[in-house]
Amino acid sequence: MNFGGVQNGSKMNNQLSLSVTTYEGHEEEIIAILDRNRSVKHSIQYLNWRYRREENAPALIFWLRLSDGKAVGIASLIYNPYMINNHEKQILILGDIALDKEMRGKGYGQKLIRFINRYIEKNSSDFAFVIPNELAQKTLLASGWSRPYSLSSFVWIIDPVIKIFPTMRKHILLKLFRIGYRRFASMWFLLHLRENFRLEQALCFDESFNELWQSIDKRNFIVKDRSQISLNCRFKQHPHQSFQIHKIFLLDKMVGYIIFYINKKGICRIVDLMSFRVKYIRPMLALFLKKMCEKFEIQSVRIIINSIYYKIKHVIIIAPPL
Repeated sequence: MNFGGVQNGSKMNNQLSLSVTTYEGHEEEIIAILDRNRSVKHSIQYLNWRYRREENAPALIFWLRLSDGKAVGIASLIYNPYMINNHEKQILILGDIALDKEMRGKGYGQKLIRFINRYIEKNSSDFAFVIPNELAQKTLLASGWSRPYSLSSFVWIIDPVIKIFPTMRKHILLKLFRIGYRRFASMWFLLHLRENFRLEQALCFDESFNELWQSIDKRNFIVKDRSQISLNCRFKQHPHQSFQIHKIFLLDKMVGYIIFYINKKGICRIVDLMSFRVKYIRPMLALFLKKMCEKFEIQSVRIIINSIYYKIKHVIIIAPPL
């Protein structure tokens, strides 16, 4: 990326201005502009969890305002702990990009992002991360951000009847087919379990998660902190979403974990997965999918993974909302 100088506030013209503040004191204003531009409503509890995770590294809020002070554009930079070549560092994550509809298509979004670019260069490291939606992605690319890799969604359909015959799923023949299909899939997954792997549900992130995290060689790549404290903060302290945790063991050794949630539509979303070895990923997922086949309320299992999946020694899967 190319960045220039920075200032804490600047006038774009006679009508609009750019500025940066911390999160505290602007909670209601942030909720108002996000709710105008998002289908999912926000809450103070969620924003506090999101913006106050790192006490020694306050979140930054960037504003695009009209001359009367009304906010019409917003974005945030939130510090997150990462390991870079085996050294801990706080990395900025860009998020919560919102621009009121009447301001779109006029270049104001790019001006806001370029203002953030200059701030990053002067006050932080020479890079930041973002997982944008399609609309924000266009603005980011036009503002100097690059896309080193892409995200891909993978879906395993556990209940094809719901997809193909949504109004006929109670028919007796379709019920029998659903049961048979799940049993066949469950048996098929057994073919990928040639070693003594087992799945164990966990109620919390105990010391074994620290032991797994410490055992992983973190040299020569960037990975988000997966220590016990970090996992508790991200998942157990989430104000609205309940997550489930499954440990994966090979014999008596914990070799990985899967964190997920199941929504009201029966969709299981894997939000984090880590394995001690790449070769364990296939049996881990096979064991997990077999387990999901046994739960009649589950319709599909979904996961988002980045394109460096095949290039690194250990596999880290990222969920954009967290």
